[in-house]
Amino acid sequence: MNAPRNFWNEDNCVFSTDENACSLSSSAQRADVILDYDNIIRFFQLTEGSKDSTTRYVYAILGLVVDDSPCNLETSRWELLANTNCANPSNLMEETKNTFIQLLSDSGENPFVRDIQVGNEFCDTTGFNPAQIEVQVDGNCFKHVHPAHLSVFDMTDWSYSDAHPGNMPAEANG
Repeated sequence: MNAPRNFWNEDNCVFSTDENACSLSSSAQRADVILDYDNIIRFFQLTEGSKDSTTRYVYAILGLVVDDSPCNLETSRWELLANTNCANPSNLMEETKNTFIQLLSDSGENPFVRDIQVGNEFCDTTGFNPAQIEVQVDGNCFKHVHPAHLSVFDMTDWSYSDAHPGNMPAEANG
C-alpha cells in the first residue's frame, strides 16, 4: 500500500501502480512520536522557511466547553493528572464510580488523555457538572474533558488568507 501524499513527500511523490512508490524502505523503522508541546513546536520549526515544504501550523486543542455527561457520549475523554490526588473527586454513585475506574484502568497507555466507552455499563452523573467530574484511579486523578481536548490538528490550510471567511477581514483590520 502506498503512503498517502503529505507535506514530507508531496514534492517527490507521483501517481503510480507500483506497490513500493512512496512507501517506506524495508529497512525503515516504525517511530512513535509523542505529540507533546515540544514535538508540536518541532513540526513548525522543522518546516519553517523550508524550500521543500510549506510551514506547518500544528495545534493541540484546549479550552473547549464540556457540556455533556460522560454517560451520554459514545466516547468520553478524560485528562490524566498523573501521580496526583483529585482536588475535588466527584461523589458519584458507587456503581458509576466503579464503572469509570474499571474503564479508565483498562484504557491504554496515553500519558495525557484516555478515551472510554461506557456502552451498557451502569452510568449516572445526574446532578453533577460534566466539566467538574473527577475520578481517582489508584495514584492518578482523571478529569472529564471535552472529547476533542488535546486532539492535534494540522491547521496549515486555515492559515491562508482565502481559506477561512474571517481571515481576509482580520488581515485587513490588522
